[in-house]
Amino acid sequence: MFKSLLLSLEKIRKTAEVERILQYLNKEGNFIKTRYPVATNHLIHYFENHGGLKSDPEDIFYDKKAMQYFMDVSSAFKRIFDSELIKAKHFCEKISLTNPPEKWYDITSSSIGSGDFMGSNEDLFRAIGGYQFWGKGKVYYKEATDSLKAFYYYDNFGKSHNRARYQYQLIFEFNLFDRYNWNKGQRVGLLSPVTDDDFGRYHQLGLAREYNIWGKFSDHYTWLEGMM
Repeated sequence: MFKSLLLSLEKIRKTAEVERILQYLNKEGNFIKTRYPVATNHLIHYFENHGGLKSDPEDIFYDKKAMQYFMDVSSAFKRIFDSELIKAKHFCEKISLTNPPEKWYDITSSSIGSGDFMGSNEDLFRAIGGYQFWGKGKVYYKEATDSLKAFYYYDNFGKSHNRARYQYQLIFEFNLFDRYNWNKGQRVGLLSPVTDDDFGRYHQLGLAREYNIWGKFSDHYTWLEGMM
């Protein structure tokens, strides 16, 4: 009973803390919201994502426009995307070596990769930190026209290649995933003297809810063999 009373008193105290935090975070013009807009929105969602009639917390989904913004402000994230796209295109050309043209083929990354925004963008590092990523898509290819087949290119060794045996069409999807939680050492907080452990405790008391962050960037790409 004594333990239950202490827990109740802690929850009352923490509830007041959450109310003050949300009031500050939602205040227009405060430094944290201006300096770290994405991280602030994620933290607000963490506190507001509980209670009521919800049986499950609501995830955050980022569309193509948001993912493009992440690439614009984080060169490391853009490099990862570019690398996944190039790997996908190479795999498409590899498929065409042993499979007939004029069919759609599904492709996906051979494994799930991991990255982070550390040193690349402080707002996204505080908002997401580390993340998982993978690519998937559909590819269609057909014989190039005779006029295109006449073109050649030279590799780094000076050897000429017929570069247009096939024309490729790829619908490529780049995916991001992160679990927003406050396990010790997992995330960098925005508010001092409130610690990362304090943020995790809010979840344990039912005053906040952990959630998933999903991102998807999808686009169409066309190219001639050897001209990626």
